[in-house]
Order: sequence, then C-alpha cells, then structure tokens
Amino acid sequence: SKMRIGLAEQTVLVALGQAAVYSEIPPVPSSQIQSRLEE
Repeated sequence: SKMRIGLAEQTVLVALGQAAVYSEIPPVPSSQIQSRLEE
C-alpha cells in the first residue's frame, strides 16, 4: 500500500540523514545531532 511505502521512505531518509551526520568530520557532538535532525 502507499502508506507503507511512504513510511519506509521516511525511515530511509532519516537513516541516511543520521548516517550523514555521524560520518561528518570532525565528529558532531550528540547534542548538536539532535538539533540538526529537528531542523
């Protein structure tokens, strides 16, 4: 169903966003990671 695909896409986007933040050099403090994900 469409909803399931949309949910999966959102999960993938969040995972990609987290991976991009975590792989940044220099490492980002976890306090900044949370604020970035909320932007």
